[in-house]
Amino acid sequence: WVVFLLVAWLAFYISLPKIRKKMLWSSLILLPFGATQYFFLKYFWDPGTTLFNLHNLIGMDIESYGYSFAIGGIASALYEAIFRENVAKAKSYKCGCKGIHWHLHYQPISLLLIAFFLFWTIIGLPIYFSAIIAMYLTGAMLFIARKDLRNHIIFGGLAFFLVYSLFLVLINFLFPHWFHRAYIMAIPIFIGGIPLEEFLGSFAFGLMWA
Repeated sequence: WVVFLLVAWLAFYISLPKIRKKMLWSSLILLPFGATQYFFLKYFWDPGTTLFNLHNLIGMDIESYGYSFAIGGIASALYEAIFRENVAKAKSYKCGCKGIHWHLHYQPISLLLIAFFLFWTIIGLPIYFSAIIAMYLTGAMLFIARKDLRNHIIFGGLAFFLVYSLFLVLINFLFPHWFHRAYIMAIPIFIGGIPLEEFLGSFAFGLMWA
């Protein structure tokens, strides 16, 4: 199913030459997060078959890196693709606390990782809900700190949610019951055969990464 996302990524990349650099950088930044598959396997889902059976051999797979690469670029491109607006660059920004400045790139990612491991390992929440909460917190931090990007964050998040939801519907149509077989649900709620967590997570990721 990663192939569908990579094809969509390529379509955006070809059709939107003005934001190709942003797409590529966003994809490359998210690429290493494919390694988090090691934690999600057996706790959240089991894809069954992967290239070279790597998920059974080493607990990770090539597809996860392709997935991270694809959604990173797509989420960063959707707002500009729809509204034809460029995002203002900023090297630093205020977090809302006087005298405190956050680096635009590193602090949100730091918050994401810290919150994720806090909720998962210390509080003991299911792994994917920990990731969802961490992404919402990161998106909220960006929303508070970057007043100039609030429309971008909200509508970018909604755009990714809609596009990703269409992708999920397509996968469910082509491979019926695959989600039921592959996912290990903390809360077994499916909407149209698709796990609730996927919908919650796609909006959270869109808010954070748009």
